Amino acid sequence: RRFGDLIPPHVDEDRKGASDAVQRWLVGPARQAPILLVIDDLQWASGTTATLVRHLARSTQNDRLCILATVRDENLVSPELQATLDVTRLSAGFREIALGGLSLSAVHELLREQNSTLDPEAIVARTGGSALLVAAVIAAHEREPGGSLPFTVADAVHLASRELGRDAVSLLELCAVTGVAVSRPLLRAASTIPSDLRFAETLDELLAVDFLVVGDSDDELVMRHALVQSTLYDAIPGARRAQLHSDVARALVDLGADTTADELARIAYHFGRALDSDRSEAALYARRA
Repeated sequence: RRFGDLIPPHVDEDRKGASDAVQRWLVGPARQAPILLVIDDLQWASGTTATLVRHLARSTQNDRLCILATVRDENLVSPELQATLDVTRLSAGFREIALGGLSLSAVHELLREQNSTLDPEAIVARTGGSALLVAAVIAAHEREPGGSLPFTVADAVHLASRELGRDAVSLLELCAVTGVAVSRPLLRAASTIPSDLRFAETLDELLAVDFLVVGDSDDELVMRHALVQSTLYDAIPGARRAQLHSDVARALVDLGADTTADELARIAYHFGRALDSDRSEAALYARRA
């Protein structure tokens, strides 16, 4: 769960008080066991989340809290990220572990399992051993042997999406705006696809090319990887993206997902990025949250 960026920046709130409340929730007297807090892809954290991480790193050194954060090397130039890492490095228990890509032998084994004729050495050289990109290269080769192979995640997303129909592209953009995980009822409510049958067929199209996978239940859909979701989201034109945020926010309200603090904050998040006429709703739902 993301701590930050749910409430629009113009809404007044006690940031220090919120950070203290999260700290008490994590390491307060009610906790009977050590706590592991996992933050995946810290480089994408909002300013609010980064501030919270710095607060926890400074204030919980004597508590039984382990913060495990992953960071991508290419994002280390971010001033916000550097400020957060500088604070965490001052902690007595700080450890930094460099993770490499898949080894040549691992790629060779993966290709063997997939019955692929691709050259493992060429794949490692092309992808740097990135597991996501290796899988994308194999998938692209299976779709079109002898065709173009991706060098980046963006290339892989473009190659896979260019064969999709118009409804599938539209639904994929809606998924990217909704987030890495999305419920099928929410997707149906926010979608403009007219019939249930066509909606089901379009979902099948996205599942067939592995843009989406089924989660723990039939109603839970998950994008294959956060990088895929981020790449798709960034490629959506601004006006179209705002319209989709409006559609998702309205769908959440229509579905009655406006009871808990988390639900209200999620609606505020989408209204805060919606069309200009809808943005006033963000403050209302943020206050209710």
